[in-house]
Amino acid sequence: MPRARRLLLPLALALVVPPAAPAPARAGPHPNSISSSRVTVTGAAVHLELRCQAQSLLEVFGAEADRDGDGALDDAELEALHAPLEAYVNRNYVLRAGSGGDAARGTLLPGTLTGAHAAAPETDTAWPTQWVDLTFDHRAAEPLPDLLIDVTLFRETAPDHSDLCTLVWNGGEPVETQFWLGEFRRFHAPEAPPVTRPMTGWVRLGIGHILSGWDHIAFVLVLVLAAGSARELLGVVTAFTLAHSLTLALAALDVVHVSGRPVEVAIALSIAWVGAITLVAQAPRARWREAFVFGLVHGLGFAGFLGEALAGEPRPLRALVGFNLGVEAGQLVVVGAALALLALARRKGAAWLAPRFVRQPACAVIVLVALFWIVQRLRA
Repeated sequence: MPRARRLLLPLALALVVPPAAPAPARAGPHPNSISSSRVTVTGAAVHLELRCQAQSLLEVFGAEADRDGDGALDDAELEALHAPLEAYVNRNYVLRAGSGGDAARGTLLPGTLTGAHAAAPETDTAWPTQWVDLTFDHRAAEPLPDLLIDVTLFRETAPDHSDLCTLVWNGGEPVETQFWLGEFRRFHAPEAPPVTRPMTGWVRLGIGHILSGWDHIAFVLVLVLAAGSARELLGVVTAFTLAHSLTLALAALDVVHVSGRPVEVAIALSIAWVGAITLVAQAPRARWREAFVFGLVHGLGFAGFLGEALAGEPRPLRALVGFNLGVEAGQLVVVGAALALLALARRKGAAWLAPRFVRQPACAVIVLVALFWIVQRLRA
């Protein structure tokens, strides 16, 4: 079932329940006690998205959780509940890896509450409802061979509580199940263990990406054109490598999240900028500051591509290292080829690595192409 449909299901169920008078927080379960959850397994990581009713939380934690007494929860009140809320979900939404279906075996995967948001109360339905969205991150030491899920959320206050769960296993087709009326345990084991691409495969992927990425090649070339010596160029390439390796790792491992379109525009801008200042420069200069700052942006661009390739990869860190090694190898090929060609045209004792009759036309072409990319990407 598409994710949007799953999230709308609680609302659809609420519409068919006859109106009833709201119950006080400690007076007992409210009618139609429901929630929905989505469990996404990616290698050794498990991400849980849980949508529940604010009234269910008030029934569990008591009226004191509603500090302003308005009968609803807000983000500040959820933040005050952070520790007990995390503990409650870990007790009642239990994930166990490597159990083979036996709840007494395997490894318990405690979750960390990473997000809690209270939506505005819905007052235009038969039963006024407020939804709370919670996110948890779980991590195992090794890629998960299987997963046992035990869900007993809100059973102490609403024995007939129902949770509709969607499980996505390493990028595969979503699998749905319902926890309801005694059916509180589900076991999932894939038909085959996760398949990982060999290290050499990730290295080849990185090489292929850099050699087919004309914008990244253009930026590396303009850094070569700006340098006065191979020693200067070594510092520039090192700064660029450190910067894009940092943001590649952070973005590919979901530590930072940046929209792809602004990143692509910023990459084109970086090429145009360095190309323009090199075109008008009177003396060579090691552009290591520009290489580092713009390298951070280029790393986000690499991550946008790698993120898609990592879907379902059980060893993302290993894949990241291999891909990055491939990117560096491809980058060295570009730099080495450029230096070899420039050595044929360079005069002995010249201040620039690239003679003027090569440098200026090449920079002009790169700037024009970068401007075209900027317009193209802005229009897209």
